[in-house]
Amino acid sequence: MEVREALEKFGLDKNETAVYLACLRLSPALASTIAKTANIPRASIYDILERLMQKGIVSFSIQNGKKYFSAAPPEQLIKFLEDKKTALEQALDELKILQKKEEIVPKIQVYTGKEGLKTVLNDIVRTRKTIYAYGAAGLSEKALKWNFPKIIEARVKAGIKFKVIFDKSATAQEKKKLPLTEVRFISKSFEDLTFTEIYGSKVAIFIYSEQPSAILIESEEVAKSYKRYFDILWETAKK
Repeated sequence: MEVREALEKFGLDKNETAVYLACLRLSPALASTIAKTANIPRASIYDILERLMQKGIVSFSIQNGKKYFSAAPPEQLIKFLEDKKTALEQALDELKILQKKEEIVPKIQVYTGKEGLKTVLNDIVRTRKTIYAYGAAGLSEKALKWNFPKIIEARVKAGIKFKVIFDKSATAQEKKKLPLTEVRFISKSFEDLTFTEIYGSKVAIFIYSEQPSAILIESEEVAKSYKRYFDILWETAKK
């Protein structure tokens, strides 16, 4: 790897790299000499040297009333990286706790139109998790027409089980014939505009209004909550 590229990967920008290399060749040297060697404007050299000193790879000394700058030995750069790695390792447990707290915040996305519905339904198939659902039957077929059988075919091909709770209707009864599908029924009618599907760490709420849409919630906690609600309905529903 070329020297300049290596220093930029270390975390220096192009000007900082040029100044560090000039310091390494000239140490100790005046800022004006370093600027000339590095081909850096004199107006900028002190800011760059200050940044390098803050990074700990350049230092200065006073000789005969003038400030001379010196570069840290190249071996010292490795030591700096090792110190950073050690500091991160020591903070790793706390960082993981912060990450878990962040994960509690649900990720919510809204998809609109028929293409939006298809995007979410295809995501359900890609996840390859058992689907737990409830709502009125036949809504997806009405909205997506000939596209919907393809999605069912993809689900069955992927071996994904579908456990669903419907209110009693002729359309719902037909769903019992689908492969890998287990259907139960409740006596009261569901809202005929929405359908909810729980899969893995996600919950998809389909809204079949004039302009259909889907709300996709990605959260372990939210998915578990919806799954508990599904389990309660499942236990009281009839085959």
